[in-house]
Amino acid sequence: MNTPNTSTCQNQLLLQLINIYIKAVNSSSSTLSSLLKLGDLSDWRSNKIPIQGNLNEGWSYHFHGSGCCIVSPDFEVDFEFDSECQVGGFDVWRLWSFVCDNADVSSDFPEFADMKTIQKSFDSLIENHLIERKAGLYWLVH
Repeated sequence: MNTPNTSTCQNQLLLQLINIYIKAVNSSSSTLSSLLKLGDLSDWRSNKIPIQGNLNEGWSYHFHGSGCCIVSPDFEVDFEFDSECQVGGFDVWRLWSFVCDNADVSSDFPEFADMKTIQKSFDSLIENHLIERKAGLYWLVH
C-alpha cells in the first residue's frame, strides 16, 4: 500500500519522466524537420515526404496516423501531433512506451515499467492539476 510520501515521490518521478519525454519529442522532431527540410514536421504529407525512411547519422522515422516514431542514435520516441499540429503532448501509453523502448530511461525509471503504475501517478497528476487534457493529449500545466 502506498503512503502519501510514496505517492508524492512517484508523482515527482513521473513529472521528471514527462519532462524527459517532452524534451526528447521536441529535440527529435526539430532534428527530423531539419533533416527532411520541413519548416513544420506536421507538413510531411503536403510535402510528399515518404511515410518512413532512414536518414544519415543513424536517424530513422515512421509516420503513422497523426503521429511519428523517431529513432535516433540516443533514443526512440513515439508522439502524436495534437489537433493544432503541435508536438509535446503525451498520454500514459506514450510515456510507458518511452520507458520500455529506451534502456537508459528504463534503468532511470524502473518503477514505470508497469503501465498501471504510470496510470496511477498520471491520475494523481490530473487530480492535482499538474497536467491537463487539451487538443486530444495531456500537457503540463505551467
